[in-house]
Amino acid sequence: MPYKSTKILVVSSSLSTRKTIRSELELGNYTVFEAINGLSALMKVPKLMPDLITLDVDMPDMNGFDICKKLYDKNSPHYAIKSNGEKISVIFVTSKDTLNDRRLGFHLGATDFISKPFKEGELLAAVNKILIPDERFKELSAIAIDDNQIDRSIIVSILKREGLAVIEASDGASAYDIITNRPDEIDIVITNFMVQKMDSDKLCEKIRKDLKLADIPVIVLANVDDNFMFLSLFKSGATDYILKPFIKEEFLARITVHLERVLLTKKLKEDIKNRKLIESVLRLNEARLKSLYELSQIKIDGTRDMVEYALKKVIELTGSKVGYFHFFNQKKSMLTLYTWSKEMFNECKLSQDSQYSLESAGVWSDCIYLRKPVIHNDFRNLPENRLPDGHIPLFRHMSVPVLDKDEIVAVCGVENKNEPYDDNDTLQLQLYMDGLWKIIIRNQQESDHKAAKEAAESANFSKSAFLANMSHEIRTPLNAIIGFSQLMKRDPLLTVSQKEYNFFIIRASEHLLSLINDILELSKIEAGRIVLNPTNVDLHSMFQDIQIIFKERAQSKHLQFIFETQGDLPRYVIIDEGKLRQVFINLIGNAVKFTEEGGVTVRVRIDKENVEKNRMVVEIEDTGPGIPEQEMSKLFKAFEQTSIGIKTGTGTGLGLVLSRKFIHLMGGDISAKSEIGKGSLFLFHVDIKEGNSEAIEEKPAKRVIGIEKGHEPYRILVVDDKEENLKVVVVLLRMVGFETNEAVNGKEAIVKFEAWKPHLILMDMRMPVMDGYEATRCIQALENGKKTPIVAITASPFEDERSKIELLSMQGYIRKPFRECELFQEIGKILGVKYIYDDEEILPAVLPETLNRYPSENDSTIKLPDNLLLQMQDAVSSANLDNLLELIASISPENSELSKQLTILAQNYDYEALNRMLEKLVKNNENS
Repeated sequence: MPYKSTKILVVSSSLSTRKTIRSELELGNYTVFEAINGLSALMKVPKLMPDLITLDVDMPDMNGFDICKKLYDKNSPHYAIKSNGEKISVIFVTSKDTLNDRRLGFHLGATDFISKPFKEGELLAAVNKILIPDERFKELSAIAIDDNQIDRSIIVSILKREGLAVIEASDGASAYDIITNRPDEIDIVITNFMVQKMDSDKLCEKIRKDLKLADIPVIVLANVDDNFMFLSLFKSGATDYILKPFIKEEFLARITVHLERVLLTKKLKEDIKNRKLIESVLRLNEARLKSLYELSQIKIDGTRDMVEYALKKVIELTGSKVGYFHFFNQKKSMLTLYTWSKEMFNECKLSQDSQYSLESAGVWSDCIYLRKPVIHNDFRNLPENRLPDGHIPLFRHMSVPVLDKDEIVAVCGVENKNEPYDDNDTLQLQLYMDGLWKIIIRNQQESDHKAAKEAAESANFSKSAFLANMSHEIRTPLNAIIGFSQLMKRDPLLTVSQKEYNFFIIRASEHLLSLINDILELSKIEAGRIVLNPTNVDLHSMFQDIQIIFKERAQSKHLQFIFETQGDLPRYVIIDEGKLRQVFINLIGNAVKFTEEGGVTVRVRIDKENVEKNRMVVEIEDTGPGIPEQEMSKLFKAFEQTSIGIKTGTGTGLGLVLSRKFIHLMGGDISAKSEIGKGSLFLFHVDIKEGNSEAIEEKPAKRVIGIEKGHEPYRILVVDDKEENLKVVVVLLRMVGFETNEAVNGKEAIVKFEAWKPHLILMDMRMPVMDGYEATRCIQALENGKKTPIVAITASPFEDERSKIELLSMQGYIRKPFRECELFQEIGKILGVKYIYDDEEILPAVLPETLNRYPSENDSTIKLPDNLLLQMQDAVSSANLDNLLELIASISPENSELSKQLTILAQNYDYEALNRMLEKLVKNNENS
């Protein structure tokens, strides 16, 4: 719909005519002005500058033709033209619509004629046609051929009103020249039948035969209705004919049919062209992707071979003759000629691996300067020499920049295609080079990753070898220490003091073993050598053990200890019991250790994920001092402790690190949140599967003191190169009734096996002369050896050591240092031995009785120097045991009981009790 600002001047001496026209035009949203005669109209036009004028032909003082002549005559004082240089459109409204009137009106420049009385909507349709032209034909062009200028002007006017661009010709010869030189610009030919220099018959024939233009419509205007003539025209190639004089509407209707057919033909051609282009692009895309896939899969050593392969493919894809690939150093603005296609070597005299600055690189640098693909389809006519000396002659050239992120890293070019390069060529070349660069980068990353992996594997192998040696060297003597301490516990002649000292030896050894295990476990994780050992576990029993362990610790500090479990918690699950237990002990131990009032709550629930797998969720919450926000990041870092942890002076800073790594191994995660003064909450979850009760092993709760009668004495061969370890095992076995024999290496073990025929062999795996692996294989190769169970004893920290042992089909596995219960349990399980047990617990849960007779911490009469107390607190916070013992030894003799108590606590590594006692002594001094 037109804007209200579109103005129309209605000129008529008849009031009824003006009102009729006004009412119709206002329905079309036009602004209408009126003039009652010609003079009034000529006066108003320069001021209004209307977009269109309707002129009544018959008016008393000045008819419409005279008014139109004055408006369109450049020499007239009333000449009017719009700001865009166009004439004001004029529609004649007349009751005398004769052919001569129309010829005159169109000759004067009128746009259209409307006969009175006009039908409703007819005038508005004509106005809209002029002021809102049809957009369908705006891309089409016509040539109008007639030696009569008036007739030609009428045709041109009608065609332009339909939006066509019109070329005029006054004779057939000039029209033919125009069509010959501009065949793609002419969409329809309209010619008079009789025209000078080349009539319509000849023109049609030459258009069809000489110019091969079969689709262009040729419309012939004829004054004679002669069938023979029209038959001759059609034979010559005419498309249609229109008899003159014609009515505008008839002419327009006939022409519109042909124009719509032209549009349809153009669309079909465009569709075919696009389809062919799409098919070509798809074929090229498929070829490019296939080539890149092959390039990514084939084994090509080195970047040069890869680039040469790719260069050959892009030459084929773009239909080029030759190509090149340059690397580009953006910082130095330097191009390095990396490789050419092989066809270039025959003609090109440039040396390979040449370097060029951007200024001297000529055409090679264009795409770098522009940062986009560049095409030269007429290279020979470039105004300057764009190639280095010695390059092969070029007539076409295309190049693209290769980018890594936003940096140009290379240039690839192809040359001398038979047809012009187009956008599809640049697209294919750009995409191929982008793909090539990704493959080059990926291969380089894979190469770097492989080198890094090999270096890491080498480092891990060295670390593993070191850990294996260190573990053996540490655990072997520790095994002797713990072993002989356990033997001493069995001695009934030990005095109370000796039992006390032995207890401290066991506690110190257990503490040392715990530290060693933490460090070794962390190192195994870093070396990638730790694995899960999921077994059937009695979850209820494990939680009862944990509650027993921490209930007493919590009560000793007057803390509440709450352990809540969900009602549907399964009893038997499959999980790595050792690692899960260690996580609970580490997290609950920390909570109890750092909490001074309030309590610790443990909540356990099960979230069912599917039929086979469940998730166990654990929350451990305390009312301790809380962790400062700036120290939360230290929680899970090795050997780093919070300020509270440092103050207590205990631990290695490894507990939470190991806990998190164990949790990750078990398919879970851990998080923590804390608030100063309110406490902390640790939450973790692990994946578990439901197990069964049949696979649960019963662990002896009492000390073994003998073997039930009813079986001949069991003979056990003990093989170990370390005398102290050998003696520990032999003495323990003999004390409960086993017969033993000893061997210090694998060779001796084979000899004694054959001579003595033991029921079971305890085999150390690392020994001189012959190790346990070779000795086991030799014994198993003997007839009796196939039936004799062999138990491996090793100090290795690695689980894959156990796998190697299992490959030997050994019947058991014991890791040094071991407790006596583990040794007897393994032997009993294999041989079916029935033991006799003592009522005494395997290890005391609390300190010996003598430790309960120390002076009370609440004795406020005990005083020590402030400086000494401060030094002792510093020694406890830094875990400097040697310095602490020296400071305790300096306490005056009148406080000998206090000195003894502090010494025992220090030797027992009970830093919590030491801190409490020292804080009490500081308060005694403050209150005195």
